[in-house]
Amino acid sequence: QLQSLGEMVKFYYYDPDSVVAPKQINVNWANIQELMTIPGMQTTLAEQLVYYRQRFGPYKDWLDLKHRLKLSPQTLTALLHYLRF
Repeated sequence: QLQSLGEMVKFYYYDPDSVVAPKQINVNWANIQELMTIPGMQTTLAEQLVYYRQRFGPYKDWLDLKHRLKLSPQTLTALLHYLRF
């Protein structure tokens, strides 16, 4: 049954240029301006992301990011679709 939806699923879920899929930003390379393109991103959080990366090195994973910045579960969930490592 899903075979008939193959192209639609590919377009919406797998296509990196899809207007539906959010563009992911590498948190270990992004500058403040790039981070500010994330919907709902606060300037202070973008500054902290860059500061802690520059001071202590690249983020290893989501847990490392959460602990360094003391992010709430809500904030972490909001960033899941927009950041990558």
